[in-house]
Amino acid sequence: MMLFAIGLQSSLNKISEIIHEDTLSTYKNDKDKSIPPPLTIAYADDINIVAPIENWDSLSIKISEILRNNCGLQLNLSKTQQLNISSICKSPLNPDLGIKIVGIPIGSDSYITKFAKDTLASIKLDLDLIQKYSTKLPKQILFSLLKFCITSRAVYLMRTI
Repeated sequence: MMLFAIGLQSSLNKISEIIHEDTLSTYKNDKDKSIPPPLTIAYADDINIVAPIENWDSLSIKISEILRNNCGLQLNLSKTQQLNISSICKSPLNPDLGIKIVGIPIGSDSYITKFAKDTLASIKLDLDLIQKYSTKLPKQILFSLLKFCITSRAVYLMRTI
């Protein structure tokens, strides 16, 4: 994993440069400095770009070329998500305004609430399965499932919302 991250770093630097160049005009017009600077981060092969991007189509082609030429990676546009922050400010109760990045919900309050309820419902289903198999599986296996799978999901949810 470390070697992959090292190999990806030069591509991320190039992507950051083209994002910065692309958003430069947006920042020049931002008189009150309310727009945060662009940010490009990656976790394994998931790249997250936080920036006011208006021409994603042409930018995605450039990013795709950088990843293909430098790392042999292909940009998966079907996984691409966009979140318009201004629409969240206009409709904070819309449960559809949000995205999930590395298992963390980012969006409107309603989106985050819906995400938390769905995750808790999923955890409850897993607990029901453990109860169902409690007489058929050894207790040590059930305890390991609770400790390493279910509890960690609940703790991660609590830490990220």
